[in-house]
Amino acid sequence: MDSLRLLPSGAGYTARKGQANVKVTRRAPTEKEPEQLVIEAGCDSLELACAGYSKTISTLKRQLKEARKSNSELREETKESSGNTFLMRLKYFCAGLLSGIIGIVFTFIKLRK
Repeated sequence: MDSLRLLPSGAGYTARKGQANVKVTRRAPTEKEPEQLVIEAGCDSLELACAGYSKTISTLKRQLKEARKSNSELREETKESSGNTFLMRLKYFCAGLLSGIIGIVFTFIKLRK
């Protein structure tokens, strides 16, 4: 640590081992802040994994947005068609009732003959 403090302001130390890397820089003290050592570390395989996950997340967000849009369109269509269901049921009920009455009348007429 002491050797890093001896570096001039803005200078840094960089090391790499395999896919891992580290960068240490020294910031000189100011009126508002004390002396700082800034340490940045990274790994190529982690960066690739993060990039892949970021792409997957954006794709899933887009698919979710499209699914929500199509779902809302389906709900609107369902609401439009559901308004007529009571009238359609009433019409089919009356048609069934009328055909039943006609069937009973024809049956009584045939039985009397």
